[in-house]
Amino acid sequence: MRDAIDRVYRQALLMIGLGRITAGPVPSSAKVQRLQIALGSSEIHDNEIRFSEYGFASSPLPGCNTISVYIAGDRANGAIIATNDPNFQVTLQPGESVLFDNRGRKVHLTQTETLIEGGSDPIIINTTGDVILTAGGTVQLGAAGGKKVVLDGDPVSGGTVHASSSKVTAT
Repeated sequence: MRDAIDRVYRQALLMIGLGRITAGPVPSSAKVQRLQIALGSSEIHDNEIRFSEYGFASSPLPGCNTISVYIAGDRANGAIIATNDPNFQVTLQPGESVLFDNRGRKVHLTQTETLIEGGSDPIIINTTGDVILTAGGTVQLGAAGGKKVVLDGDPVSGGTVHASSSKVTAT
């Protein structure tokens, strides 16, 4: 009886593993990401499956921390369920969210604004449809105090802006 309890106890201890990515992603034609991780200094797992949330994808860097789960404590049957890189963190206030990378680019949903930072990289919007910008206030190009964008129906010197106009015309 004691042996059975000890076996269950050992399996329970092996069900969760804290590790570090050592290489990856491993090239594969499969539609699932696989990484090499180290659990401690002597336990290396090649081709460990990594799960991510639907609609989100990332490729964590080597050195990133991992949490893996193992069915019935079987270290040959596991999956990475979470990753964290302490080298690239963003300070958040309660209720905030951020999507960020290792180069400082981010989409930050703060308590007071939605902030998109591209660093020195361009921010590109591609669509085959219209781009619609709705603002309750002024739209400015450049930093605060930059050039204002005129809207359909806005009065300007010498006329009014019309959506169908290719240029401002007097009306």
